[in-house]
Parts: sequence; C-alpha cells; structure tokens
Amino acid sequence: MNNLDSSVQAHTKLEKETTNLVLLKDRVDKYHDLSTQMSSILTIFEKRLGNLEQTILPVYQETEQLQKRQQNLEATLNCLESVLSHYDVSQEVCQLIHQGPIEGSIGAFLDALAKLRAAMDYFLHNNSQSVELENVTSLFNTGCEGLNQHYSMLLKKHSAPLKPVELLDLIYIEDDSSSDEYTSFRQLSQSTREELFTISLWLEQNMREYTHIYATERGEVVLRSLQLLKDHQKSSSWGTEALIANATLCK
Repeated sequence: MNNLDSSVQAHTKLEKETTNLVLLKDRVDKYHDLSTQMSSILTIFEKRLGNLEQTILPVYQETEQLQKRQQNLEATLNCLESVLSHYDVSQEVCQLIHQGPIEGSIGAFLDALAKLRAAMDYFLHNNSQSVELENVTSLFNTGCEGLNQHYSMLLKKHSAPLKPVELLDLIYIEDDSSSDEYTSFRQLSQSTREELFTISLWLEQNMREYTHIYATERGEVVLRSLQLLKDHQKSSSWGTEALIANATLCK
C-alpha cells in the first residue's frame, strides 16, 4: 500500500515537473522569438540611422562651412569699417578740433583726439605715404595745441592772487603751532580741478608737456600775491612813519 502511494506521488510530481518544463520551454522559445524580432528591429533602425547620417552629414558640413564663411565675412566687414573710419575721421572731427575744447565738455574733444591718434597709428604702420596721415597728424597737433591753450585758460580764469590779509593769516596760522584753526584758500572749483586733472592725465599719457604751463600760470599768481603783500607792507610802514613824525612835532 505504501509502495503504491509513493508511486502515485512520484508519478504526480513527475507530471507536474514535466508540465513546468514544457511551460518553461515555451517561454524560452517566446523569449528567443522576441529577441530575434528585437534584433531585427535594431538592425533595421541602425541601417536607417546610417542612411540618415549619410544624408545629414554633407548638409552639416556645408552648414559649418557657411557659418565659417559668415564669420569671416563679418570679421572682414568689421575690419573694413574700422579702416574706413580712419579715412573719415579727419572730416568727422575737423570742425570740433578747430573750434577747440569747451569748458565743462572736455570729454568730446578728448574722444576726437583719441580717434585722430588711432588713425595716425594705423597710417604709420600700414600706409605711411598716405595724404591722410598728413591730415590727421596736422589735426592732432592742432588739437593738442588747442588743449594746451585751454589748459592755460582754465588756470588763468580760475586763479587770482591772494589778498595780503589772506597771506598774513596763513603766515600767522603757520607760526602759531598751538592753533587748531585751519584756513583753506581753494580758488579752483571741484569741476575745474577735475577737468584740469583729466587734461593733465591725457597730456601725460600722450607724451605732451604740460607742467611748464601749470608752473608758469600758477607761478605768476604766486608772484602777484607776493607783490601785493610787499606793496601792503610798504604802505603800512609809510603810515606808521607818518604817525610817528606827527607825534614828534606835537611834542
């Protein structure tokens, strides 16, 4: 009886495993079919991508070449525009240079001089025989001379000799070290000082002498201030002598 039951169980288990094996084989076959189909699809897709690449690659290369040509064309046009601006600068700034700088608007004049300087450098290095080199050089020198005159005019206009009383106050403050009082005699406004500084910086950067102009104009102011002090001292001494003489006669 036990042997029969064992045989039945074994037979049942065998049938079950056989069924599972058949099912597994069926699924393996289906997986193999799917793999084959997927491989075929991927192969077809790869071929199509290859065809598409062969079609697009010439277009891409041509587009890249066109972009390079466009960049070269733009660079050439920019260079041409820059060169043409050097030829046009003399006519562009001629009126402004001959008019001279205007107080409070020195920036526009310095910009014009910068354009002339750039044109000079271009013609010196690329076309030293050009008539334009003579034109821009002449205008540049005229502008520098006008700038020097404007610099001198600013110093004269905004400088005046100190009154004797002001000088004596300064001497008194200098001698009296215990005094905390400080008097400042600033004759130049903030805007004028800034304009003079801007002009001085430009002249220095462009190898133009300006210190002698400043020394001459401000030196004259110092001399006039000292002369006024000297005259004041003389008049004061004469007045004192007259008072002493009158006092002696009264006695």
